[in-house]
Amino acid sequence: TITCPLTGTLKKLVTVNCTDKETAEVEVSVGQLHHIYVLDRSGSMGRDINTLMDNVLKTLDVIHEDDLVTIIWFSSRNQFRTVVKGAKKSNGLNDIINTLRSVVGMTCFSDPIQEVSVVVDELYALCPNISITLFTDGEAVVPWSDEEEYNKVYAIIEKMKDKIMAFNTIGYGNYYNQEFLKK
Repeated sequence: TITCPLTGTLKKLVTVNCTDKETAEVEVSVGQLHHIYVLDRSGSMGRDINTLMDNVLKTLDVIHEDDLVTIIWFSSRNQFRTVVKGAKKSNGLNDIINTLRSVVGMTCFSDPIQEVSVVVDELYALCPNISITLFTDGEAVVPWSDEEEYNKVYAIIEKMKDKIMAFNTIGYGNYYNQEFLKK
């Protein structure tokens, strides 16, 4: 249990690492949450895009009705979009998720993660309990080195780490960069 520096309330801090098909069930109550979903729609997600969207729909089924949701999709460099920002759960969210069942482009993580940091800054006052989840089959395909791309992502996360509760990663397929997603 930790004390939130902003509100002074006690919060339970939980770390879960599910690998090798292990499962974990954790229930934590912290009040209203802002769920930010970052969805990989790059071409390599072709086999898993429907599974990814089905997984997101399942998470929407279990979040609390007062929680907020932001949805950002991404693919190539400069190819990302925030399609929902700070919305409450509704059937319209399901409809939006279902429109994203197609793939385009390559894989650039730093652009959408930078967009996440903008959303965090903009909506933090509305709800300071922020959880980010990156859904990807994750290997960078950018005009600079993979290492430079991953370092850009780490630097962005480092700048916003004090404003977020969790940064979750969900890997799809057999070839995602497990080291990057764990780090």
